Amino acid sequence: MEENLLEIIKEAISSDNYQEKLNEIFETYHPYDIASIFNELNDQDRQAFYETLSEEKLADIFEYIDEEDAAKYIQEMSYAKGASILNEMEADDAVDVLNELDDEEEENYLKHMDEEDVATLNYLKEKEEDTAGSIMTTNFITLDAAMDVKDAMKKVGYEANDAEIIDPLFVLDHDKLVGTISLKNLILARTPCKISDVMEANFIYGDVNEDTISITNKIGNYDLYALPILDEGKLVGIVTMDDALDVASDAIVDDYSKMATADAESESELPIWKNILKRLPWLVVLLIFSLLISNITEKFEGIIKNITVLWFFNTMILDMAGNAGTQSLAVSVRHLGRNDLDSGKKTFKYILRELLVTFIISLILGIISFGITFLFIIILKYNQSVNTVITSLVISSSLMITLLLTGILGSIVPILMNKAHIDPAVASGPLITTINDVLAMLIYFGLAYLLYDYILL
Repeated sequence: MEENLLEIIKEAISSDNYQEKLNEIFETYHPYDIASIFNELNDQDRQAFYETLSEEKLADIFEYIDEEDAAKYIQEMSYAKGASILNEMEADDAVDVLNELDDEEEENYLKHMDEEDVATLNYLKEKEEDTAGSIMTTNFITLDAAMDVKDAMKKVGYEANDAEIIDPLFVLDHDKLVGTISLKNLILARTPCKISDVMEANFIYGDVNEDTISITNKIGNYDLYALPILDEGKLVGIVTMDDALDVASDAIVDDYSKMATADAESESELPIWKNILKRLPWLVVLLIFSLLISNITEKFEGIIKNITVLWFFNTMILDMAGNAGTQSLAVSVRHLGRNDLDSGKKTFKYILRELLVTFIISLILGIISFGITFLFIIILKYNQSVNTVITSLVISSSLMITLLLTGILGSIVPILMNKAHIDPAVASGPLITTINDVLAMLIYFGLAYLLYDYILL
C-alpha cells in the first residue's frame, strides 16, 4: 500500500492541478498512511504538501511522524507556518517536536504562538520524562457542575472540534474536578437538570508526576477512554487510551531490548566509546560464566568419554533449561510491569503458584523424556555398554530437576531485582540464560557422576 501511495503522490505532484489532487489524497487516505511515506518524499515534494494543505491537515500528518523527523520537516517551513502547525498539534506531540530543536530555533517558533499556548507548552516541557505530565494532552472539554444540561450540550457542540476527545466530559466546581459524565448520559438528560445531578462523582484519576506505566495500568484496569490528570488537585490534562497504548508498546520494545542486554535507545546515536562501555561489562560477565561451563565439561570429561550417550542428550537439557527459565522470566516481568505484585501477600501467592505450575510441568516432561530416551537407546542401540533404565533415569531426572530449578530461578530473580530497584527486564538477558546453562550441566553430569557405577554394565 505504501509503494502505491508513494506513486500516487508523486504522480499527483507532477500534474498541473497538484493542489486539488493532494487534497483529494488527504481526504482518501488516513494521515498515518501519508506520514508513513513522508520520509521517502524529496524536498520539492514535501514543499508541495506545505503549500497545499492547511496547517490543521499538516498537523494531523505530523502527529504520526517520529518527533525527530517532524522537527526536521518543521524547519523546512517559515517560522510562522511551523508555529501554526505546532499550535494545531496535540500539546504533548508539539512538546516532543520542540524538544528536538535547539533553544534558539525553539524560541523562534514560540514567538509566533499565542501566549496561552506558549504557557501550556512550557508547563508540559517542565514535566519529567516517563511521567503523566509528559504524555498528557490539554485539549479536553470541561463542564461546570452547576450548569444546566441544555447549556452543557451547547458548550460541547461549540468546543467539540478543538477537543481531542468529547467522551468522557470532565465536571469542575471552582476549578476542582468533582466528577465525570459520559456523552451518552448528557444526551439522555433533560432540562431542567444540572450536571451535578447526572455526573459520576466516583472517578479514577492520576497525578501529573505519576509514572506512565502506572497511568497505563489504570486506563487498562478500569477500561477508560481517558484518565484525568491532577496537579495539586487541579485538572491539568488527560491521558487518552492511544497515549497509554504507545507507552505499553514502548515498554515492550524496551524490555525485549534489555533481554538482549541492549538499551532501547538507539545506540547508533551514541559515541563509540559509550557503546563499548554499555556492552562490554555484560560480555565480560558472560565470558566468565562461559569459562565456568568449559571447566565443568572438562571435570566430567571421563564420564562423557565412557558414557557418550550422555553427551548426545546434553543439548536437549540445555535447551529445555533455557526455555523454562525464559518462560518464567517473561511471566514475572509481565506481572511486575502491571504492578500485580505490589504486596508481600500477592508476591507470596504468585511464587507458590509458579512453584506448583513448574513442578507439574517438570514432572510431566521428566516422564516423557524417560520414555523417549529409553526407546532411543534401545531402538538405535546407541551404546550397548550402559544400563538403559538407569541411563534414561539419569537423563529424565536431570531434566526434571533442571526445569524445576531454572523455572523457580526465572520466577524469583526478577522479583528480587525489582526489590533492589534494578529493572527486572535486565534479568531476561543472556546472563540468566548462562546461569541456567551452568546449573543444567552441574545437575546433569553431577547426577551421572553419582550413578556412574550403576550406568555402566
